[in-house]
Amino acid sequence: MLKLRVPEACTLATSYSAWNDYLAYALGDPDGSAEMDWTGLLRSEWDEQQVTIPELRSEWIVRARPYLPDAETAARIAADPLLRALEP
Repeated sequence: MLKLRVPEACTLATSYSAWNDYLAYALGDPDGSAEMDWTGLLRSEWDEQQVTIPELRSEWIVRARPYLPDAETAARIAADPLLRALEP
């Protein structure tokens, strides 16, 4: 888990819903959105704004520590062949 101190000028606020639709399309879901809306406008009353950064710079890192998943999450990772492929 990282704690960061990122200059505001290096952040981008986007719609969580729009990002997920775009990500779904990018990962092969034809029902996703091929275009990303970068305006940050929320799409519904259930949508939330998220803040993203285009890169991670070492000088922004305030603290780093291991973050171990709970048992349920660890089991889901172990059962997913795409995630298992990421293991060292």
